[in-house]
Amino acid sequence: MNNSFKKPTVIVFDVNETLLDMTDVKKYKPGHESYQYAAKALGVNTEDMILVVALGWDIAGALAAGMQAAFIERKGQSLYPLANKPQYLRKDLVAIAHEIINSK
Repeated sequence: MNNSFKKPTVIVFDVNETLLDMTDVKKYKPGHESYQYAAKALGVNTEDMILVVALGWDIAGALAAGMQAAFIERKGQSLYPLANKPQYLRKDLVAIAHEIINSK
């Protein structure tokens, strides 16, 4: 029996815990305005943001706003068929994180 194990990779994200209210925007996902509003509120460009989600509808809005997007392929979830494809597409969050980090 082999008792060796692979050392886990530690991934650290800069997390900004900001609650944003879309009431003033008067547009909701997948409208690009909500994503642009979020970028402005956080003081960043949409081009510098990556939305990671398991909902294809949200991918469409993020891409329309100029963001990058990553789709987690979960059972029962699919990409929105009329939208562009995300830059990242994997089965779980860890795989997506590795791909994003390795692409930079």
